Amino acid sequence: MGFKKRGFGQSKWNGFGGKLEQGETPEKATVREVLEECCVFVSERDLVKNGEHLFIFPFKPEWNMLVHVFIAKKWSGDPSETEEIRSQWFELSAIPYPKMWDATNSPSSCTHAQKSGISGTQKNQFLLNSKSLL
Repeated sequence: MGFKKRGFGQSKWNGFGGKLEQGETPEKATVREVLEECCVFVSERDLVKNGEHLFIFPFKPEWNMLVHVFIAKKWSGDPSETEEIRSQWFELSAIPYPKMWDATNSPSSCTHAQKSGISGTQKNQFLLNSKSLL
């Protein structure tokens, strides 16, 4: 996981990722962002799509985003700290949910809808209805 040191999500733990560049696929963006944020190389062919999360911010609609979630079981390099992110491995039982976005750990801060997608991927929608997230 990555601890955001600046920018959107600052002071929160999160997965690695970011915005798609012009003409870029979600897979290509994932490869680029993981390399930029934690100095680890993953190949597109080793990415397995695991889901999509649609985040809706009614109090700040310009933050609305569709997040594509991938799993990579192969990579090269060791996670390193960058200007934007401090990387850290966690056991599943030690994931710091209270230090992540409220949408990941507080049902009162959002409305969540989930449905199964094609090939076992999950499609989730989060309506973030609290100004405290901003």
